Amino acid sequence: MNGAIKDVSSIKDMKKLSTLNLSSNAIENVDDIKDLTKLQYLNISGNKISALPDMSKLTDLRTLLASDNKLTDVTPVGQLKNLEALDLTKNSGITDVKALAGLTHLDPDRTYLPTAEMKTDLFAAIDVNKIFELFNISKMTTGDLDNVQKALDAYDALSDEQKTYIDSKKVEATKNNKAKVEAGDEPEYYPEYDNGGVKQPILDRLEIKVVDKKWQVTSEGKLCKKKNKYGSDAVRVYFYNR
Repeated sequence: MNGAIKDVSSIKDMKKLSTLNLSSNAIENVDDIKDLTKLQYLNISGNKISALPDMSKLTDLRTLLASDNKLTDVTPVGQLKNLEALDLTKNSGITDVKALAGLTHLDPDRTYLPTAEMKTDLFAAIDVNKIFELFNISKMTTGDLDNVQKALDAYDALSDEQKTYIDSKKVEATKNNKAKVEAGDEPEYYPEYDNGGVKQPILDRLEIKVVDKKWQVTSEGKLCKKKNKYGSDAVRVYFYNR
């Protein structure tokens, strides 16, 4: 679709669309794309779009081409957690792309931003966020400490400008729970850093029963998790005959 299209309200009911090309038109408003949940490819380049709608439902979107528009705020793009390819060039009003630092699937070879400096700073931050994704801050264990230290070291190596791309509260929460875990204490729970905010149950004990061919219980066992002398979790299995 291209030419002199201005109104795209007719697309709002095309729920099964996976590819949509609206480039090189006179479109000013694309609010009606927000419910096209099957979209994987969207090209809105070369229009007159000044703002993007909420894009949180577009979880399948892999490619967004939005060059040569009038965009200023890229916050909605930061909702596209599975995005791999992005073009925001020729949008002179874009001065801040910090909202994109959580897009850890972005391919640097398929990402084009208004300035080279923006791209350098963004991907430096994305690389750090990828390390933070290797552990759950709220459920941190001794087994996570190596990755935790790697994440904090990578953060410290960023420039002052690049550090502004990273959630400073997340860094402080990480440091806080690292200290707790190293001291043998339980980590503090942070709903915003727990992938949905629901604390999952931890298996501490499991009872096992062994049966014969007649389904008679011959022995029982218990699996228990305890701290060893080094402060790490240790699992032991105890069996006894009936």
